[in-house]
Amino acid sequence: MKKSIFRALAFLFSLLLILQAISVNMHSKNTGAEYPAPYELTRTVDCLSGIYPKNDLEIRIMSYNLLSDSAGFDGSPAYMRSEGVSYILNTLAPDVAGIQETSRNWFYCLNKTTDYAFIAPVRTTVYGTMTTIIYNTKNLILKNYGEYSFKNSYNHKLRCTVWGLFYHKSTDKVFAVVNTHFSLSERDYRAPMTQATELLNLAEKISNTYNCTVFFTGDFNAGERRDENTIASSVYETLCTSFTDTKELALTKSSGENLSVHSACIDHIFLKGDAQIRRYVILSQNELSPLSDHYPVFVDFLFQNC
Repeated sequence: MKKSIFRALAFLFSLLLILQAISVNMHSKNTGAEYPAPYELTRTVDCLSGIYPKNDLEIRIMSYNLLSDSAGFDGSPAYMRSEGVSYILNTLAPDVAGIQETSRNWFYCLNKTTDYAFIAPVRTTVYGTMTTIIYNTKNLILKNYGEYSFKNSYNHKLRCTVWGLFYHKSTDKVFAVVNTHFSLSERDYRAPMTQATELLNLAEKISNTYNCTVFFTGDFNAGERRDENTIASSVYETLCTSFTDTKELALTKSSGENLSVHSACIDHIFLKGDAQIRRYVILSQNELSPLSDHYPVFVDFLFQNC
């Protein structure tokens, strides 16, 4: 009897994987080519690329919540938006980008339309994560990586952390990037506070193990305090006990018209360690609005002795 049940479960699981593979193959017909990036978007991104050049010694790190097209999310199909997102990545060329809400379709589209490598543990099975890191293999060598699931989370697939340790070829330096996506404080006020504590502990472990500068990208669902006394602000302030918001360190700061650098943001790039933050940018131009309910954020930095 037990063997029969085991065979039945194995058959159902195999069938599920087959159906998923069929879905991926069907999706391959819609890689985004039918929905090219609008002219207004490409013109804006080309202009931004000229405004924000970087040299070989500078490293660009980006954070971007793509807005998933999975069930339960509000995103339109990834293949309809992927050419625009890919154009941003390919043109502005971050060396590392922490991306959130990476559905299976987003993974497939970006893997097809960019030259970025996806850091493990990205998986396209039903057990895949939705938080990942992509990186430029021409400039970087991945030395180590890992993932961490928050203990206090209602959705471990969505609310998790992925990290990578990178060697930068031009400077002969090593640094780490940790990408995460915190829970909403409105849903469960305890979860984001405990996640902040867990991330601080993980940061300490990575920093001590590899003795390197660490950046933290992500949708933290927590902004700087702006008069109101909120749990979200407390989460941000808890992170700032050990991290520094790169926006505060940047030599120059700029943004588009839809979200100012002076606004309370929930997408952040934090720093633990030493680095010269040359530039902090929120790509909040109106032309990027149709791509997601978040805007990309990036920083350019130099190691202190470069």
